[in-house]
Amino acid sequence: MNTTRLSILALATATCSFATAQWYPNTVLSGTTAVSSVPGLSVYDLTSVNGVPIVLGGHGTSTGYSGPIGTFRTIGTDLTQRNYVKGLNSIGLNAASSYSQSQNISWDGNKVSVGMLLQTLDGSVRASMAAYDFTTDLITPFGNLGYYSTAVTPPMAASGYTISGDGNTVGGQAYWKAAHSGTASTASNVIPTVATSSAIQSLIPSTNNNGRVQCLNFDGTAAGGYAIGSGDPKIWRKVAGTWQTGVAPVGDIGTNTAVSLGSPTACDATGRFFAGGGVAVDTNICPYLLDTTTSKAMVIDAPINPPVVPGVSWRGNVTALSSYGDIAYGVFQTFPGLYVDVFEGFIWTPTSGTQLMDAFMDAQWPGARPSVLHINNFGSAAMSPDGDWASCTTWSTDTNAAAGTVALIHLGTPVRGTLTLSDFVGDKKSKTMGWKLLDSGDNVVETLSGKLDDLGRWVWLVKTDISSGTWKIQADGGQFLRNSTTFTYATKNAVNMVMTNGDPDYSGEVDAADIDLVIAHFGETPASSGWNADIDVDGSDEVDAADIDIVIANFGSIDQ
Repeated sequence: MNTTRLSILALATATCSFATAQWYPNTVLSGTTAVSSVPGLSVYDLTSVNGVPIVLGGHGTSTGYSGPIGTFRTIGTDLTQRNYVKGLNSIGLNAASSYSQSQNISWDGNKVSVGMLLQTLDGSVRASMAAYDFTTDLITPFGNLGYYSTAVTPPMAASGYTISGDGNTVGGQAYWKAAHSGTASTASNVIPTVATSSAIQSLIPSTNNNGRVQCLNFDGTAAGGYAIGSGDPKIWRKVAGTWQTGVAPVGDIGTNTAVSLGSPTACDATGRFFAGGGVAVDTNICPYLLDTTTSKAMVIDAPINPPVVPGVSWRGNVTALSSYGDIAYGVFQTFPGLYVDVFEGFIWTPTSGTQLMDAFMDAQWPGARPSVLHINNFGSAAMSPDGDWASCTTWSTDTNAAAGTVALIHLGTPVRGTLTLSDFVGDKKSKTMGWKLLDSGDNVVETLSGKLDDLGRWVWLVKTDISSGTWKIQADGGQFLRNSTTFTYATKNAVNMVMTNGDPDYSGEVDAADIDLVIAHFGETPASSGWNADIDVDGSDEVDAADIDIVIANFGSIDQ
């Protein structure tokens, strides 16, 4: 075991204790430090957080998600310089078989996607996409396409890169080069591939390509990645048991229609929402969230504070998306012109927008992050399906005070729902709304101000422990009357309300004063001096008879 590494991690432990309950460097979690029989390999086996299996590797990257969060990676190599996976139970590593390239984890935390290497005594290697099950300590090979990866033996190479939420489908890439072709395979011979225990298949024809499946939805019926190089992003769907031809992710962003988006790297449970990177905004390359049903895309804005170096901009990507498609987690990287890249972890919701992780952490849990320790999310940083936990990597400006390491962050407890804006035909994202969280005694314990998405959805990462009891959400904003509803932890993901329209004077009652206000501004449009969008109660961009009708129809309604 590398004692220097242990001492560095111990420094992080001393700075961030488990008692803070929000910031968990990997040596703080309950578990044991295990050393494999493979020379040079060490893995930190961490038993659980709140009873859920957790494994974090010790080399500064993390991958996968579960509930609350399951991530693992290994450090060290054997004499053939291969990285190995080690789970909660030990795997017998020998000259005949090994397991590598852990990339993603099922939502229950029990299975991970891996590559399985079968090393025979004559030195040939056959690799297949596979899944490892923590509960049984077994690797299940899902196969390969049967093509050669080199000019001679060994043949049949495939690599798992991601796994569906239910743990039954693995996505990744496999070589397709014809056997004994006389030349070694290259990146142009790799094809995006999906596999289950019963079948494996490529998602595009065997032509010159460098493709990979990078994300799968919960049941393995929707996939995202790229087909012929990273500049050829694709979304594939399985319909009636058959994978359809991939389509390029294209979405409408504001007034820009049919914008080509970059390669998808994450998707929600249903396969409706996909996220990735590659949207050009000024000099930055920004991440995005795409609703494939409405073709609406949201740009995740780049930080406003890149280093003051000529020519430096930001490139961003989403590394994880909540199962509801409403919380994105990822990283921004500066490029080009720096000798050392700068990485900034970020979190994004339609309600609160983009927040850099350092600032989010400091606002959400003041004092938990040492000022010298920065969240960069470099590698395959991940988030739990519900969006309450995330893994991250960190870098430190003062390793004597706090060493960079892999850590877990409690982001908060998501409370989410939809606000139905009655009699409103305008852009839901244009409305700033307010929310209050109240306890059972109607005491306000937290407040939030933010936006809705195109569907009227909102999400709030609350700091309060809402695991028991009954709680209340009040919503208010614009020309809409306040409404409220109660919820429990079991119903926190469906806190929906209908908002009554027609109170542009914000008095808490739709009355004669509101009618008078609309009449006084009759005929105004956004081009008018002193335009107030809340007086245009239907959001049509003109104060007209329809607005008067809405106020009259809701006359007498009051805040709830």
